Amino acid sequence: MEIRQLSYKTIMQSRTTELHFPFLYEKSDNEWYMTYREGPHNVPEGDIVKCVQSKDQGQTWIPWEGLTPEPKLRWNRTKLKNGNYISHRFRFRKGGNDYYGYILRSDSKGVDWTKTRSEIYGLTMDTEFVYMSGNIREDINGDLYVMLFGVFEEKFTNCLLRSQNGGDTWNVYSELGLRNSSFTEGAGEGNFLFLNQKSILSVYRTGGPLIYALSEDKGMNWRHFVLDQYGVNPQLLKMKDHIICTYGNHGIKLRYFIEGKFSHPIDIYTGSGSGYSNLQQLSDDRFRVVFDESDFLMSQVNSDYQKLVRVEFQIIR
Repeated sequence: MEIRQLSYKTIMQSRTTELHFPFLYEKSDNEWYMTYREGPHNVPEGDIVKCVQSKDQGQTWIPWEGLTPEPKLRWNRTKLKNGNYISHRFRFRKGGNDYYGYILRSDSKGVDWTKTRSEIYGLTMDTEFVYMSGNIREDINGDLYVMLFGVFEEKFTNCLLRSQNGGDTWNVYSELGLRNSSFTEGAGEGNFLFLNQKSILSVYRTGGPLIYALSEDKGMNWRHFVLDQYGVNPQLLKMKDHIICTYGNHGIKLRYFIEGKFSHPIDIYTGSGSGYSNLQQLSDDRFRVVFDESDFLMSQVNSDYQKLVRVEFQIIR
């Protein structure tokens, strides 16, 4: 099998401010919707979330009122079996006996989104905020699952949550990541998907090695392996007979998972950026990746352009 690059296109650029954390949705009618962030990361005047749309496949962008821009938004979308879309607000705050936040929903094919309150029960974190990570996934019974990470005993730990009422409430389903004190950050952000009714693949960040984990009993037990020496924001996309995985280390790498193992990495981009990417399937054998080329975490903007870039690939069997 070969993965062939078809195009490499800048879809937004700026001379004056950083652009990063892009999440892009391409409708079949050629209208595109995107969230991204402007300004330097983790400073008061930075990380400004923008929601925009394009009616000419990224040539020009206009404000999009279908989704409210809120701090920390990471717009990982999932299409459910009923045709509606679901996402989450990423950050949940500690309440009384639970954590509360918001689930995002769309019954208009992703054009307009509403926000509904959601509660999480059974967490043993010791921090004010916890974070849903990656995509919400739906099993054959219609139950929803999502990864979550938060601080426990000064390092991140992560788990799977399950909702049996469409995302209104969530309970801890299983512990996922290794609680390894040698990890710089602990078991943090990640993504997962169902390989079949029982098997699950997950990839998660630790501040050191990027870990992938496999479960053959629907998340009750896991085997853990090192995927790379470092990586952030792993994204997973299920194609016809294999899985596409992208992750970052300032640049962007791609691997595919087939027959129980990962391929060698393919370097999509080797320059400076946040390392955050977003995937979407376009057809049975085509998909695209979007990411930023930016002076991420630099003291000043040095590049001629800060860019959001879209790269399209075709799978050759």
